[in-house]
Amino acid sequence: MKKSQLNQLAEVLPPFNCSEDEMSEFIETSNVQQYLNFYGINFSKEIPGVKHRFTSIQSAEYKIAVQCWNLEESKGTIFLAHGYLDHTGVFGHAIRFALNNNYSVCAFDLPGHGLSSGEAATISSFDKYTDALQAVYEFAQEGMVSPFHVLAQSTGGSVVLNHLWRYDPAAFDKVILLAPLIRSHGWGITRLAFFFLKPILKSTPRHFNENTHNMDFIDFLREQDPLQSRVIPTEWVGAMSAWWKRFINLPTLDKSVLVIQGDADTTVDWPYNMRQIKSRLPNATIKVVPELRHQVVNESDSFRRTVFAKVTSFLNS
Repeated sequence: MKKSQLNQLAEVLPPFNCSEDEMSEFIETSNVQQYLNFYGINFSKEIPGVKHRFTSIQSAEYKIAVQCWNLEESKGTIFLAHGYLDHTGVFGHAIRFALNNNYSVCAFDLPGHGLSSGEAATISSFDKYTDALQAVYEFAQEGMVSPFHVLAQSTGGSVVLNHLWRYDPAAFDKVILLAPLIRSHGWGITRLAFFFLKPILKSTPRHFNENTHNMDFIDFLREQDPLQSRVIPTEWVGAMSAWWKRFINLPTLDKSVLVIQGDADTTVDWPYNMRQIKSRLPNATIKVVPELRHQVVNESDSFRRTVFAKVTSFLNS
């Protein structure tokens, strides 16, 4: 699929208050069907009883792309918060898992990602990501089935953690964090490079690391996905640094969360992150999975089965 088609799709996303007939007509348009099929997330065609809603909402200056997959009979709704440089289109495994376990799904693209507006792959503050999650949460109050749970990957985990303190720790019943970001791997070097590069460079080239055992997925990101940024803006590194400094000084919170982390993750500084999360959230349950890499929801089949079994157990607890 071409980037120009996706840009056009982003421009014509219908408003959240459009009628059901207008939504159905929009979903069936050629551009939407191409997008859904290209990313393998056309679940209303694949799974009986699934109704798809594809819309946009406003969060401050950002137009946020939102997709909901509603089941006729649902045990609740799982919100999905993707990681840095990702988008809803690459979360197909997580969406399918939720639907197959009788949960409706509400997913959105972070500002600067996917089909949402904003300068690509950057943000001035992680608070803006969290405000977008809150806007989606408020939008979902009408039409989505409670209880509300949330499953978040990497930077999405930062967004959800920030939401616990910035908004309401009780907003989501079950909170599941996959390789959440507090600070990145090799943070000392990254921080030093940021200090010297920020005054002279707006961005640095992105390298597609082997952050999953699923090499087909890495090849897809590198060679086929037109929504992938090819640079890492230095502004984003500054926003991550500010998030790290704030998080480690937050008061403790009495909230039970599940954290799943791989010990082969070379994207985040996971031993440090796990210690900091446990110190802020003493009731957190941390599951370290041997050999699991960073792209948890896009790992190879055997790793995904292990992860989703742990998620299922937590949701049913």
